[in-house]
Amino acid sequence: ARRGMYVDGTGSDTLILRALTFDKGYADWGGGVYIGWGAKVDLELLVFSNNRATGSDWGGGAIYVSSSETTVNVYGTSFNGNTADSGNGNDIYRDSGTITIHNTCPSPYSSNTPIVQGKTRMRIV
Repeated sequence: ARRGMYVDGTGSDTLILRALTFDKGYADWGGGVYIGWGAKVDLELLVFSNNRATGSDWGGGAIYVSSSETTVNVYGTSFNGNTADSGNGNDIYRDSGTITIHNTCPSPYSSNTPIVQGKTRMRIV
């Protein structure tokens, strides 16, 4: 297994990841997704499950955020069974940058209704 995605800067644009599952990713940090170097990323309606950060100092089993110019917004995303060997951020580790967990889902989705996708039920948070 390898890291699910590595995002290294997006310029002035925002990368939107919507309705994806990151399962069993494996890396020193950011087993599911590494986001850094000034990237602007919106994570919408994602599932992070069973991802692992193996580094002894860092973390972020699901998501690792790095670099002061990096901005991450999280909407309606589920975290299940992610781990960090270091004990730092089983789900999310922020080395620097900004990460905001929103208590809403992006339009046209509703945070009041769970979404069924295949056999996986997403918990909207």
